[in-house]
Amino acid sequence: MIRSWLFGWLTLLVLPTAIAAPLVTAEIPQQAQDEPGQLLERMSQAIREEAYRGVLVFGNNQEWHTLSIQHQMKDGVEYEKVTHLTGAPRQMTRIGNRVSMTPHPDQLQAAVRKTGLLGPGLDERLPMMNQNYHLSSRSSPMQIAGRPVVEVQVIPQSADRYGQNLWLDRDTALLLRADVVDDQQNVVERYQFAEVDIGVEFQPGEFALGDDSGLGEPLPEAPPESAPTDTGWLPDWLPSGFSQASFQQQGDSSMLMFSDGLAAFSLFVDPIQGDAMPDISNRWGATSAVVRHLSRDGTTYRITLVGEVPMATAKRIAWSVVHREK
Repeated sequence: MIRSWLFGWLTLLVLPTAIAAPLVTAEIPQQAQDEPGQLLERMSQAIREEAYRGVLVFGNNQEWHTLSIQHQMKDGVEYEKVTHLTGAPRQMTRIGNRVSMTPHPDQLQAAVRKTGLLGPGLDERLPMMNQNYHLSSRSSPMQIAGRPVVEVQVIPQSADRYGQNLWLDRDTALLLRADVVDDQQNVVERYQFAEVDIGVEFQPGEFALGDDSGLGEPLPEAPPESAPTDTGWLPDWLPSGFSQASFQQQGDSSMLMFSDGLAAFSLFVDPIQGDAMPDISNRWGATSAVVRHLSRDGTTYRITLVGEVPMATAKRIAWSVVHREK
């Protein structure tokens, strides 16, 4: 899912070159008694406001990555540092809405931000989510990173989107593990803390940037209501509950983002020069990518869809894209 969330430690999904019965206990913490919607609101708040550091792993049946993360909120400003511990050396530092990546941004693939559950304004999106997902919660006998947890299940009403199983820290509601599952409950992607310290005190300078890496441009904001919201290129079919969340344009290229409150995908439309490459589709864990080409008025356009939706859904959306006269 892409906005095109990007908040908390799930912000650093890097695309390759091309998410039992209840346990009865004598004493259940308040978080475990909350309704699932309340638990998700607590989780969204904890990801942004708690001070924590830890080591986490994320991956799928193709590859796994290990990251270290530091996070705090100080004087109303959010600080975050994510360092890859496997693969090529990479690091992301975020202060407020400004991001720096090293060794250099153009040496990194595009960061894909997780939306929905992790973004702000979750309470406003819950009614929309409830139309397309069933939410349930239960106390869990599991521990994640040595901490007791409560489980929240987000079950889609149809097979055109993924579900999620989430494990939240009982004391703080911080998200400690997230499994993205298909309609057969097979795990297609997992994020999990192996170690975590919550409520830590950071020393001055721990979020300092390298000498050769100034903070980049601010993260893009939603356009004002008076700004154009598309260039005429729109999908003719969307799964129920999805609506346009944002629009960006640079020259003749445009990017539209769609979300149902949890899942999200981005649609890129670019005019190309010369002959079109073959249409392709591929999937990495929960992320599907579809590229198709079409011609209009003598120009060939490349339509690219990238998002955390099943491949069948991604193909149907991408192949429904048409240009509508305004």
